Amino acid sequence: MKNYNAKIVFCHPIMVILFTAFLAVGVNAQAGNGWLSRYWDGCKPSCSWSGKQYNGQGQCKECDKNNNKINTNDLNRSSCEGGTSYTCWDMAPWAVDNTTAYGFAAAHNDGQCGTCWQLTFDGRTGNNSPNTNASSLNGKKLTVMISNIGGDVQGNQLDFLVPGGGVGNYDSFSSQIGNSNLGQRYGGLVSDGCIGNPSCLRRKCDNAFGNAGQEWLKAGCYFYADWMGAVDNPSYNAISVSCPAALVDRWKNTATMYTLTVNRNPAAGGTTTPESSQSNIIGGTQVNISAAAATGYTFNNWTVSGSGTIAGASNTSTSVTVNGNVTVTANFEQNKVNPINLPQIASGNLRAQATASAIVLENLPSNAKIEIYNLQGKRIYSNHSENSQILKILVQTKGMYIIKVKFSGETKSLRIPVI
Repeated sequence: MKNYNAKIVFCHPIMVILFTAFLAVGVNAQAGNGWLSRYWDGCKPSCSWSGKQYNGQGQCKECDKNNNKINTNDLNRSSCEGGTSYTCWDMAPWAVDNTTAYGFAAAHNDGQCGTCWQLTFDGRTGNNSPNTNASSLNGKKLTVMISNIGGDVQGNQLDFLVPGGGVGNYDSFSSQIGNSNLGQRYGGLVSDGCIGNPSCLRRKCDNAFGNAGQEWLKAGCYFYADWMGAVDNPSYNAISVSCPAALVDRWKNTATMYTLTVNRNPAAGGTTTPESSQSNIIGGTQVNISAAAATGYTFNNWTVSGSGTIAGASNTSTSVTVNGNVTVTANFEQNKVNPINLPQIASGNLRAQATASAIVLENLPSNAKIEIYNLQGKRIYSNHSENSQILKILVQTKGMYIIKVKFSGETKSLRIPVI
């Protein structure tokens, strides 16, 4: 994919008029039928440069060679031009559930930066690509946020940002990860003999992103195998949508995350909501805390709104006493590392997240069997849950883990990186 970052100046007034008209049409060119190519070249996102139309989202973030977020600045030259600015690895796509997913993509003009598009796949392919396994995508919805601009991206095309998707015209990614075994220059690992073959693509993902610290990349590559079915250039119908908060957070990575812990004294005699703790609360979010009396206690059902509002301080504590019987204390503690949120288990509200040292499962169904394995196949955790329990399992080693949740005769599996 070509990544144009230079500013173009037209001197002739007629050319200016024509160029302006092109932009006016181009902003909405993604709506309707189109097809999805793929890439990951490692370059600084075009939407990280100043002077773009960001559609209210601000400049896209950028990272250094070691995947550390750096301050967005035009002085940071793109790695594809010999500089030190790269695409951040957490911009790899992820599944929300079996039929919904999020990610980033490149469009064909600057007016698209920061816009979001919901793509509904129709079970076919575009660009004269083989139709192998395309029916597996029929009806699935992928919402993408435009983070890059490609001069070779057509008006009825989006270029999907996915690890192993092909390095395109410019390649700083191979040298960044120290591996040039990334498949075809255009089409990447899928086009290297794996079209429509998820198991083939997964093997190539393992080979390409098997080093420690590359769990984000492997998870994104696995996504294209598992959720996308390794389909080559699937076709879709696109509509413009408001950007989901999860995509905006990945775009900026500026939200401060907190963990909320709720205690009550005395501990008996009633309930509180949240029951004990809740992770991954974004700074500025209002969290309502409520308490209900048990039989034999004198206070009425009680709810306080706003007492848990996070103002952005590193630590916040609030206490409320109800009729002299129950004191509810809420403590907000800033997480030292922004947790990973990969809600890929589809049943109910079940969610799996990870911090730098733990895996957190929320909204577990009653009596579910929970098993966690490392990539060597060693089981590191096995137990049954209680209804609506929040389960936090400490892990000693960073890397990819496999979570199996068994309940109601079905098993859900999830791969989650702890980095």
